[in-house]
Order: sequence, then structure tokens, then C-alpha cells
Amino acid sequence: MSTVEGRHLTSRDIAALAGVSQTTVSRVLSGAQHVSEATRSRVLAILEETGYVPNTAARVMRTRSSGIIGVVVARVTSPFYPEILDHLAEAIAAQGRLMSVWVSDAAEEAEALEAIDHHSVDGFLYMTASSDSRSLRSALRRDAPTVLVNRPLPGVACDQVVADSHGGGAAIARHMLDGGRRRIAMIGGPRELPIVSERENGFLAELRRAGQRCPAELRVGGELSYRDGRRGMAALLEREPSPDAVFCVNDVVAMGAVDEARANGVGVPEDVWVAGFDGIQMAGWSAYSLTTVRQPMAEMATRAVEFLVERIEGTAPADFREVRLPGELIVRASTGG
Repeated sequence: MSTVEGRHLTSRDIAALAGVSQTTVSRVLSGAQHVSEATRSRVLAILEETGYVPNTAARVMRTRSSGIIGVVVARVTSPFYPEILDHLAEAIAAQGRLMSVWVSDAAEEAEALEAIDHHSVDGFLYMTASSDSRSLRSALRRDAPTVLVNRPLPGVACDQVVADSHGGGAAIARHMLDGGRRRIAMIGGPRELPIVSERENGFLAELRRAGQRCPAELRVGGELSYRDGRRGMAALLEREPSPDAVFCVNDVVAMGAVDEARANGVGVPEDVWVAGFDGIQMAGWSAYSLTTVRQPMAEMATRAVEFLVERIEGTAPADFREVRLPGELIVRASTGG
């Protein structure tokens, strides 16, 4: 490894040579966005010139800390996950740390557990946790610093940072009612996932509060996929009369519902309103112009990383924290906006 005045290079040395902050170097090393191309190129040139390699092993031996935060996520089939991963990478880099990502299948979870045991990761952020996650249970048994972000799990002993799914579902219902919709349907998802049941419950509760209802024949389920959105809308269009508005529990399902309606000659929003949830970038594309509840991804990522760093450094309060951040209703053309 290259040296400076007879000693090994550090990220601080790289920052000085490139004329940037140490945080910027960490961002470049982690692949985080929101670093200008000129700055990124300058740092990468210095890294190549010096042959710098982060000496994680030495740091672990010296401090029992790797400076690496592990992020565990399900199979990345929804555009939502890359978007929030980008925010997490930026928040982690801002703390001067690096990010390592595991996909939550059996093999990857085993590697995550090994990382805990060998101190190669300081703590974990779980984006798609479920009650049967083996690595989550093991991490908690080992008292590894752990924070849940995006998906809540009631009763789990760790900090949690999530969006207000119940309130977001209610906001969609109010919007549909205010728009004069009266035969309102829902394409839901696996209710064993709290994030799904909270969205559905908030939506249905607001309808009831207004003296409206979503009858059983206007509720269909699925697995949170585009295909299930198309299937759900196809089933709803067979009802007599068909619905004049459909709430979908995420944006990808809503996109499938919009495409199925159009394929059947049903106008969106002329004949039926369609709304989703999450606020992914694709929802704003002109082909969909989808009304949705935008999750506060950047704030969720920042708060979750802050909580985890406090747990790692031993400065967090004794009691575990649960933060529910409000989403934002974005009204677009799919509901006449």
C-alpha cells in the first residue's frame, strides 16, 4: 500500500490530497450519490494514483469497530428499494461510514450473521424485516445494534423508523371522497405485513368515518406486484357496477391497475380514479402521472442511520424508539389532478 512519510495512507490523507472533506471521500468509496462528477473524478484519481485500500481489518483490531453498516433488504424487485438504498448510502457516508448490503435469502442471511460474529459490521439496518427473519432474531439475541427502517414490526426490541402508513391510507380515502367518488375499491396485499395492514386499515377507517364503505366484493388481494395490479383491476372491472376509484397499496400495483384499465378501454381518470402509495420516481412519469402518498425516504434514512450510530457508539437512550414520519399526498392526473 502507498504511504505518506513512511506511514500507511488514511482516508484523511486522501481527503487532503484531493482537497475535499473526509466525508466526501467516504461518500465516493461507498458509491453514494449527490457528489459532483468533478469531485468524484478527482477523488477517484487520487485513489488510483496512491493505490489506497481502506484497511478495515486494521481498524477492527484497533477499535473493535469496522466503520461498516450492514443493510438487509429483500429481493430488489420494486423500484422503491433502490431509491431508499440511495438515501441510506448518503446518510451512512455522511456519518463517515461505509455500507454493505445483504439480500435476505438464506445464504445471504448466514453471511450477515457471520459478519456480526467477526465484528466486520458494526450494526444493521433492516429494510424489509419480517417476524420470521432468522438473521434479525439472531442479531437481537447477540445485542447487535439494530434499527428497522421502512417496515415496522410491533413488539420487536429495537429502534424503528417508518412512515405513517395508517395516516397515508386515510389521506387517499379523503381525497377520493372529496372528489365525489362513491364506489371505491381496493387492491391490497399480504395483510400479515404490518406496513400493508396499516395502509389498508387507515384507508378503510377513513371511509367508515365518512359514512362510506368498501364492500368485500370491491376488495382484492395480491403480492404487491405489477402483475397482481393488473389481475386485481381485471377482477374489479368485472363487477357490476364497476368501481369509480381504486386504492392500491403500493405504486407498482397501481401501475399494473392503470395499464389493465386502459387495455380494457377504461379511461383513467375519466372512468376510474387510481391511487398508489410510496412515491417512487416512476409514479411521476407522464405515462402514469400517479396520485400517491410519498414516503419521506430521505428523512427516514437519515433518522434510522442516526439512531443506529447512537446504538453503536453507546449514546442512545435505554428505551427503544419508534418514529412514524408523515407522508405527503401527491395529487396527479390519475385522480383528475
